[in-house]
Amino acid sequence: MKSPVLKNDLAAVLRYLVMFAVAFPLFSLMWVVLGAKLERRGGAARPAP
Repeated sequence: MKSPVLKNDLAAVLRYLVMFAVAFPLFSLMWVVLGAKLERRGGAARPAP
């Protein structure tokens, strides 16, 4: 039988992997949808002098 500490650690790692698997495609999709529109605005990404 596995120790509770190892089980909790594996559960935490699994949660982070699931969070990454959900968040990365979501933010990538948001960048594709919103980023393309924001890039077309003239001067939107220029740093201040």
